[in-house]
Amino acid sequence: MPRQHPVHPTQAPGTFTVRPAGEARALLAALRTRGVSARNLAAVRLVAIDPGSAPLAAATAADRWLFTSPAAVRFLLQVARNAAPDLFAATGPLARLAAQGRVFAPGPGTVRALARAGVVGARHPLSSHDSEGLLGLPALAPTLTGILALVGAPEGRGVLAPALAARGAAVTELMVYRRQQSVPAAAALRDLAASPEPLLVASSAALLQALWLALPAGLREHLRRSGRLVAASPRIAAAATSLGLSVVAIAGSATPTALALATAGVLSQHSGPDSPDRR
Repeated sequence: MPRQHPVHPTQAPGTFTVRPAGEARALLAALRTRGVSARNLAAVRLVAIDPGSAPLAAATAADRWLFTSPAAVRFLLQVARNAAPDLFAATGPLARLAAQGRVFAPGPGTVRALARAGVVGARHPLSSHDSEGLLGLPALAPTLTGILALVGAPEGRGVLAPALAARGAAVTELMVYRRQQSVPAAAALRDLAASPEPLLVASSAALLQALWLALPAGLREHLRRSGRLVAASPRIAAAATSLGLSVVAIAGSATPTALALATAGVLSQHSGPDSPDRR
């Protein structure tokens, strides 16, 4: 691991995370530990939706559960408090299935969210924290039987449900939240415009696209001309390139630690030895 040096984050950051409103805390904290001051550009907010009584009733009989994000855990927990109070109980179905290795998550962030909700032992891919990584888990290989509850948002990539159904699972989708387009904070947009070489940190192609739609034409051109981007995966890097953005690093994971490490590496290479962003 690269040696860390004490630094003092700048007052007007040139680094910008691309996360939903209220969902950037872990990434911003990881960046701060490496001396990188950043501001979030939130062009999306997450809002709860009712998954429906019939899908929820079917899911309570599921043999396997798959949560697509920490938000999926949080919003299902809100639903379950009234509609299925035993679901997250210490001796409830989720806890029992997790102990049997039948609860799945794309990465450690979702695993931690499940553990905070009392569901310990969820499995996740060790490297590729995405749909492809999940589908590569031996426990989700063909041939599957029984009901699989898939918890997430309707605006996802749509890869998991058909693939798991093709492997034999009876997939019940519980859509517990959705992404609502919003406008980034005015202060964040001012910082973006004032930054001579803004560096974006993107963990989702969908969120990057939402940000692009929310930006004025002048800021899009500013990013194309002078901006750089750290992507969590090659797929996100490809999405950024299609927008005309310059990808300078691929973290290989959407975890805050991996993204912060890649971001600090970019700033260290780009900055002089006395720069406050050097790490």
